[in-house]
Amino acid sequence: MHDGQKIRELRTRRGLSQENMADELKMSVSNYSYIEQGKVNTKKLREIARILDSDILEILSLGEENVFIIRDNKDQSQNGYIVNNGLAQSYKEIEMENTHLKEKLILLESKVSDLEEVILLLKSK
Repeated sequence: MHDGQKIRELRTRRGLSQENMADELKMSVSNYSYIEQGKVNTKKLREIARILDSDILEILSLGEENVFIIRDNKDQSQNGYIVNNGLAQSYKEIEMENTHLKEKLILLESKVSDLEEVILLLKSK
């Protein structure tokens, strides 16, 4: 099951239509449908999780090899969500990649700053 299918599953469990989601995300229904086809980025995934009163981990953990858990809602109804047993490792890998990318960004920003100084020196000659 790809991420878009997981989003669709959670959306239907919450009783929301694609139109509801598109309105909340301030996008067209056709653009939202691309998300449910699996074309979603992290920023949109965060927004979708907020709209679905969920979190990214809950969305990404939906799948066939997972454990079903019941959660009580504010209105005393119940719905289920899935927790993936291997999710902790995936989350750790994502955090490590995020840390690496932040370090790389800092290095690149430093290089840009150095190059800007060189440009200023060359212009002053």
